[in-house]
Amino acid sequence: MKLLVVLFYIIIGNFSLYAIELEIEVIGKTTRQNSIDLPSGKKYVSFRHEGGFKSTLAKYGSYFCEGSIYYNKKNLLESMNLFCELTDQNGDKQYTTGKRRLGSEVDIALGQTVIFDASGFWKKYIGLECTYVIEYVNDILFSPQKCKMPN
Repeated sequence: MKLLVVLFYIIIGNFSLYAIELEIEVIGKTTRQNSIDLPSGKKYVSFRHEGGFKSTLAKYGSYFCEGSIYYNKKNLLESMNLFCELTDQNGDKQYTTGKRRLGSEVDIALGQTVIFDASGFWKKYIGLECTYVIEYVNDILFSPQKCKMPN
């Protein structure tokens, strides 16, 4: 009987773990990038990237992001603005804003996003914060995200 109770707690515990964390995987490509090199060695970059996403909520679709980054003369991040629109297979949308850790490099970075507006299915997730990692491999962007769901 004790074994049955332990198994029950393990199974219920695993279900609750999955219920409190949302994962979104984004894969895309930079479609526009403009930069201004400053005499001081600093650089301003504006960009757009787009591609697809899938989530642990059985939602998938397309996305695009627009943003700007300001790098210091060591090519490390000083500031960033990022806004994204994700549209799932049903046409429902989420809008996110993001920021990266100051001092991060061009090719790989860690940051946070927050859903600040949404339609349809995604409305209940407004305010949800996610941690993401971004890495570029051969001009392809990979960005897994983990979001802690409110209890």
